[in-house]
Amino acid sequence: MKLSPRDGFAGIFAVTSKLVPLHFFCDVKCVQFRRFQAMKDQSTTSNRLYRKTIALLLLCVLLAGGCVQPAPACKISKRMEDTLHEESLTSETSDCAASETLLADNCVLQRAHEIASLIFPRNGDEVAKTLAAYEYVIAHTSFALPAGLDIWRVRGGGEKLSYLENRALSPLLFGVGSCEDYAAALILLLREGGIEARYVPGLTASVRGDFVDHAWVVACVEGMWYHLDPQLEDNVMRNNHLMLRYFLKSDMTMLADHRWGDNLIRFGGLTKEQISEVHTYYRPPACSQDAPAHEPIMLPEILMKSRAELEKALSDEMTAYERQHGALPPLALDIIPPVFGNAGYGDPAF
Repeated sequence: MKLSPRDGFAGIFAVTSKLVPLHFFCDVKCVQFRRFQAMKDQSTTSNRLYRKTIALLLLCVLLAGGCVQPAPACKISKRMEDTLHEESLTSETSDCAASETLLADNCVLQRAHEIASLIFPRNGDEVAKTLAAYEYVIAHTSFALPAGLDIWRVRGGGEKLSYLENRALSPLLFGVGSCEDYAAALILLLREGGIEARYVPGLTASVRGDFVDHAWVVACVEGMWYHLDPQLEDNVMRNNHLMLRYFLKSDMTMLADHRWGDNLIRFGGLTKEQISEVHTYYRPPACSQDAPAHEPIMLPEILMKSRAELEKALSDEMTAYERQHGALPPLALDIIPPVFGNAGYGDPAF
């Protein structure tokens, strides 16, 4: 424990009085007083020497009292608490600034952040956030080939988008995409809500009864892992009624028409390279139970641009950019689906 000069002798005495009994000081003072009375008719030089002796004795007592017992623990002062709080705020502000810079440089993450801020309920739990993200992706995405996968080079995406970011681009920005794009968009929105989510490549049953390559999501919601399949949910929806047939489901439920991970490997039809990729990267955690059922939801009608209108607008935007900045160099986009690649599995028309 440190004492500042402004604490003075009163502060020193307050500390040492806790360490040395008060009667000790009284005994010392009484002894010295009797000696002083006996020596008062000595010379001035002796008196001066005696006063120095007393001062030295008191100093030794004070020093000894401070060394015999360790100083008590100190509480952080209000001023220090304020300082630490300000430093914490400064750190948080720096982190936020870094995040804002990242968002500004990445049009896909920026769009995911904007959507999340609009759809997530205030003080909502993870189930509510997950349902909001699931509902949004289905309501605002039509099943079709993705569009504008390279438009981030004009709008901002850093040096290169990751696979998930590039596949989420089309549904989040333009409202179209395939199963891989639905899954990627849902993952980015869930992560914006602080929910861990992973991409699952696998198979699902087609309308003809055979299995075709597919992609969906597993997410950890309220401490439990579940499957979510937004594109297949969209596929089975009728008259805008969201039945939530593939929302927060267990392994047992999904096995009726899905294959993934180890059961995908056992299902067969994969190459050695595909088996290795699944075994190494795509074996999601076990989803042991279905979440409690939710009531069906009536989705609103969302007006979308026609495909022709969308492609023309994207072409005009790219042309205007290159006219001002020069032609963009060729770049291979990270958009090839894992495991199955562009060749797929089963019916390529699905």
